Amino acid sequence: LFTLAPVVSDIDSATVTATLTLDAAAGVLTGAGAGVLNAGVLTYTITGTPAAVTTALAGVAFDSAPDFNGITDVGITIDDGANGPQGSNPIGTGTVTINAVNDAPTATNLTQSLSVGEDGAAATLFTLAPVVADIDSTNVTAALTLDAAAGVLTGAGAGVLNAGVLTYTITGTAATVTAALAAVTYDSADNFAGPTNVGVAIDDGSNGPHGTNPTGTVSITVNAVNDAPTATNLSQSLTINEDAAATTLFTLPPVTADIDSANITATLTLDAPAGVLVGAGAGVLNAGVLTYTITGTPAAVNAALAAVTYDSAPNFFGTPSVGIAFDDGANGPQGSNPTGRIDITVNSVNDAPTVAATANNPAYVPGADLFSGVTASTVESGQVINQLVLTVTNISDTDESLTIDGDIVALVDGTVSGAPTATLGVTYAVAVSGGTATVTITSPGLSGAQTGTLIDALSYTNTVVSPGDPARVVTIVSLTDDGGTALGGVATGTPGIASTVNFNIAPSIGVDGEITYVENDGATLVDNSITVSDPDDTNMESATVVISSGYAVAQDVLTFTNTANITGNLVGNTLTATGTATLAEYETFVESVRYETTSNAPAAGDRIPISYPCVMLNA
Repeated sequence: LFTLAPVVSDIDSATVTATLTLDAAAGVLTGAGAGVLNAGVLTYTITGTPAAVTTALAGVAFDSAPDFNGITDVGITIDDGANGPQGSNPIGTGTVTINAVNDAPTATNLTQSLSVGEDGAAATLFTLAPVVADIDSTNVTAALTLDAAAGVLTGAGAGVLNAGVLTYTITGTAATVTAALAAVTYDSADNFAGPTNVGVAIDDGSNGPHGTNPTGTVSITVNAVNDAPTATNLSQSLTINEDAAATTLFTLPPVTADIDSANITATLTLDAPAGVLVGAGAGVLNAGVLTYTITGTPAAVNAALAAVTYDSAPNFFGTPSVGIAFDDGANGPQGSNPTGRIDITVNSVNDAPTVAATANNPAYVPGADLFSGVTASTVESGQVINQLVLTVTNISDTDESLTIDGDIVALVDGTVSGAPTATLGVTYAVAVSGGTATVTITSPGLSGAQTGTLIDALSYTNTVVSPGDPARVVTIVSLTDDGGTALGGVATGTPGIASTVNFNIAPSIGVDGEITYVENDGATLVDNSITVSDPDDTNMESATVVISSGYAVAQDVLTFTNTANITGNLVGNTLTATGTATLAEYETFVESVRYETTSNAPAAGDRIPISYPCVMLNA
């Protein structure tokens, strides 16, 4: 307290008292004992010998009250306690000037911890809001620092980047800064995971602070979260024609990536009736939908998808789509798994109508049936067949005709229908050139079933058949529907199914034998001078010998001798000979036929006549 120590003496008193007074708001005195407070004034007393008091006063110190500055006085009085002193008790004043010194701001809750998920929403930085104060400064500044690679702070102004560190400053009154800090949020950088921290320091900007500027650290843990894969070019469109060759599915190849997964899976789905995908592995069919999966690194999946092609089902047209989705197989993806759809338009293209039939290839009889088992189709539903073209070869006269839907159509050049046929309402026209008749049948629009009926009922007739006539070949040349030829469509089918009509004059047989048979005569030759002739063939395939009248069951028997190429078979009253052989060999066989009865009491009556109806098959 005293720059120059006071010196106290008393010539006639052994003890003196020093009394010191101080405004309590200004501080306290130390080394002067306990101060007694009264009316805001502290009073200290030191009693002892003058020497002791002198020593004590030299050791008294002034300790200002916290944050007090200004001028204050310490009053000093010396008294020896005796009445009526000779002279005045000495008094004095110690004037103390406390110079103002800046106090550092204060702050609480600057050191905390925070845990967030990777790529999560911005999170409040301070779980407990800091409280900032400054006793002697109007404004303070909060400085926050963060590694730029870890993310950003929002609500703290614009960060200034230097050497990879972002520095944010918030300046204002302590209350304003407190409120601002409570609102600061941390937003992690995309795909950042790991530990980071935010440094916090509070400063009032004045030089030489009394005390230390408060600092702290918010320790942040950013927990890794699986990121969903990314992909571009997943939604596109594709237009092709019906029955086109397999076409690349993606006009622009998809590009997929995954920042934190080594492998991903692309899943593609397609309605099975629409076709198949090629290059995407084997599709798994479930509830009418084919599912394809491609798994590998993003680069491998990219390459595979670029090569996938769509192959429409035969005769399919319409607007199918291919769904596509990506997944890396990890649980809880950050973000959504990318999906897309390829919208496909398959334009309808007309297919040629078809017909299937069995060519009967008949041996000629009037009204020879040409085809059987006929089915016809326009392929596309809703279409009709409006024309059928036939040809007939080797036309030689005007006695030949086809029966078409009940009409007898002469195979003569220029023949045309007078009116549509009664049942199916078709018309026809015949043109003959070079021995070939072309028959064009025009319809008002027949279904496939009606066209099959028309063809199945076709028959050929020739009223004048001459030996050696060449076969007539009747061919279904073409049929045309109303589907048109747009986009490369085909309206006309050319089945080329041919049925051959073979002409054959039946062979004849000359028989003049007659026998009288008596019981127990045994096997008796019927006729050994039979002649067989055929004007248009040198071979035969079969013959029959029949007891045609008076046959006695279980009694009458025909016996015979087989030849090298002919085998006989007797069933009841009928002997059948089969095998390809010359006319002369057949004469030998029928001349070998004998009659007998096995009964000792044969049924009465003649076996007249024994007939030889020779039935030639393709003779």
